[in-house]
Amino acid sequence: MEKQNIKFKGLLPLILSSILFGAGLSFFALSCSVGMGPSAQVLAETRQSGVAPSIYEMQNSFRAITREVLPSIVEIQTRSITTPSQPLNPFGEDFPWDFFFSPGPNQENQPPRQPQPRQFESRGLGSGVLVRRQGNQIDVLTNNHVVDGAREIKVVLFDQREFNATLVGKDTRRDLAVIRFESNDQSIKLAKLGDSSQLEVGDLVLAMGSPLGLGFSVTQGIISALGRRGGPGQNINDFIQTDAAINRGNSGGALVNLQGEVVGINTWIATPTGGSVGLGFAIPINNAKRVIEELSASGQVRYGWLGVSVGDPEPDLAQDMGVRNERGAFVFNVFKNSPADKGGIRPGDYIVQLSGRSLRNSSELIQMVGDLQPGNRVEFELIRMGRRQRVNVVIEQRAQEEQIDSMNNLLWPGFTIMPITDELRRSEPRLQNAKGVVIVGVVSRTPAQIAGLREADVIKMVNGRNIQNSREFYEVLANTTQELNMTVIREGVDVTIGIKR
Repeated sequence: MEKQNIKFKGLLPLILSSILFGAGLSFFALSCSVGMGPSAQVLAETRQSGVAPSIYEMQNSFRAITREVLPSIVEIQTRSITTPSQPLNPFGEDFPWDFFFSPGPNQENQPPRQPQPRQFESRGLGSGVLVRRQGNQIDVLTNNHVVDGAREIKVVLFDQREFNATLVGKDTRRDLAVIRFESNDQSIKLAKLGDSSQLEVGDLVLAMGSPLGLGFSVTQGIISALGRRGGPGQNINDFIQTDAAINRGNSGGALVNLQGEVVGINTWIATPTGGSVGLGFAIPINNAKRVIEELSASGQVRYGWLGVSVGDPEPDLAQDMGVRNERGAFVFNVFKNSPADKGGIRPGDYIVQLSGRSLRNSSELIQMVGDLQPGNRVEFELIRMGRRQRVNVVIEQRAQEEQIDSMNNLLWPGFTIMPITDELRRSEPRLQNAKGVVIVGVVSRTPAQIAGLREADVIKMVNGRNIQNSREFYEVLANTTQELNMTVIREGVDVTIGIKR
């Protein structure tokens, strides 16, 4: 074997030389047969660049969109005065100087000085979109949190001109606001608003604004998802999710499609670091169009009010109520004397349609009711104890948030329940031998809380009827017109509680 290897090694250089010579000859022959005219040379250059012509077309498209839209984006600078709720120094703002250098307690006519809370100036930065002109008045759409509480608002245009602005109105539920400045320059460019209902996941978009004070920046990404819920506060928007980089200062800026239309208002990001990680969220522009019109006209937005607290039921509750395979919104509580109460909607109802339009979830119901005009009579289709039925409700105008919060004494029944499942028994030792339903939440300042109901109370009996599941509880509740007499098990002891309707 060793000899054979030695002979092979001796032949190896000769073999490699033959291969290289043959390859070179083949390449030369191929080149001659194809020819190297000008068109072949151009093709070779294009391939060597590694960039297809379509990439340049996309780049040119982004350039055109940016030139068209960026002049309708503004930077918003704010100044606010804040007073800390607690003094920074627990001994007073002038400690230790007064302690050592005060006139002393024996000096007459020197009343002791009360520590005065200091006020601090804070400056904010955000973005906005030029959306409306009325004579010399130009309206800018932005986020409410950008201008909320601001004493001074300044708008900076793309050409660096600055204007003082005033707040026209705000919509706290959708985190939108309209501010206004004056200019007789008719060349100031307004944005073109698109149709956010036409968006699809995967669409290319550009985000425009002033992140971290870097004015009039543009980033590019795609629509990552639609209909996202949540966000800061009690926001009711169904957000557009995008991976286009959005950072602090982008709030109120535009999310733009390839037609150069504003399809969203950039609002918040989900991030563990404080910077962009590709999880940005924008308010669909269709949610803002009515807000723009109403704020510009009257300074306020009129929302429709149904008078219910709704949610998406957990699977076990949905199973108990016979709506496991249905889409809609579960009614947990109803405000007494509200449109829902007057129209016949009851706790335990599962609303599946509004004016013939099927609902996907409770968030969609909140959106749709909010967009209804007060005074409209609308039809709701709901499932009650396994049966479909329709009710007609006259929508009223929604009160302010602080007024709604003060109406808890009208909330019926004022608490929520869940069926007791094997999983719940395993997680809660107190419920190992319990059957029926358990209270999982009691709303503060409601008759239920005042009467003494607590979380983890097991409902044993209601108005003389033993309760085995959620459906039985809501059946009794729907037929109660005066008082709810309940027997609950608390720490192994039966407790009787009455709640007046």
